[in-house]
Amino acid sequence: MGNPMVIMGGIVAMLALIVGVPFALQTGELVNENILVLRSGANTLTGDWAVGGQDITGVAAFSTTGAVTHTGAVTASGGGSHTGTWTDMGSVTTVDINGGTLDGSIIGGAVPAAGTFTTVDLNGGTIDGATIGGATPGAITATTLDATGGGALTGTWTDLGSVTTVDLNGGTIDGATIGGSSAAAGTFTTVNTSGNVVMSGTGDKLLELRSTNNESRLYQYGPTGVSGIRHRFIEGVGDGTAGNQRYGFLYSGAQDEFTFSTEDADGAANPGVVWTVEDGTDDIAFDGNVGIADLVPTTALSFGVASTISTDAGDLT
Repeated sequence: MGNPMVIMGGIVAMLALIVGVPFALQTGELVNENILVLRSGANTLTGDWAVGGQDITGVAAFSTTGAVTHTGAVTASGGGSHTGTWTDMGSVTTVDINGGTLDGSIIGGAVPAAGTFTTVDLNGGTIDGATIGGATPGAITATTLDATGGGALTGTWTDLGSVTTVDLNGGTIDGATIGGSSAAAGTFTTVNTSGNVVMSGTGDKLLELRSTNNESRLYQYGPTGVSGIRHRFIEGVGDGTAGNQRYGFLYSGAQDEFTFSTEDADGAANPGVVWTVEDGTDDIAFDGNVGIADLVPTTALSFGVASTISTDAGDLT
């Protein structure tokens, strides 16, 4: 056929219809039991197109290189593939996607439902009312993590970073320095330590209490570098250097003696008064002059008033 063929009406029944020219079917029915091939040219179908109650089957039963517009229902079975870009697939009731990617789509935007994923990479949005890692816990990396409503943290946390506010009501704190950078007040019922206890001191004593201006100090020396346990109390002004005065008490467990001393402007190297009580001998030793009723003795023993000293050998006047 060399000219366009137009079928105005009626039924065309055939085993095969091959049209080699532009083909137009306006109204009527085309009953096809085998194959219909529309060749090059403007082929149009403007009426109802029936295929005699038969299915159009076969991979190449219908093929076109142009656009296809369909307004009715389409039922397809047997599989196949869609290629190219589909701008709108409408509303799909049931879909089973076993591969590929979903880009720019909101899953469950209208009616949320459950989803099962092996890997989720979230770059925005929120996760509400979800348990992450409920069946198989995994690692979570976050720049900011806000948790409200309580809960429990288990396992070992290698680094909590810098925590501004914390309220601990139980458990233990191991290997941590409290107030290491910025010291603050602490309230305890019991403090147990296996090392030295230092309060404003140098840390070389078993127990050291020192005021910020060094006017009051209480020491308990340990055996490290010192023979026996010693207890010392110092009260005065400053550290005993020039212009300062202080006094102190010292008990030495090694010598089993008690010493009272005052230190003048040059400190302990030049004591003003030192007296020692030796346990077991009941001896009292003084380093310096002793005055009785004499605040400024100039001799080893000075009496400010007339006195009598009674001894086993008799009285001394």
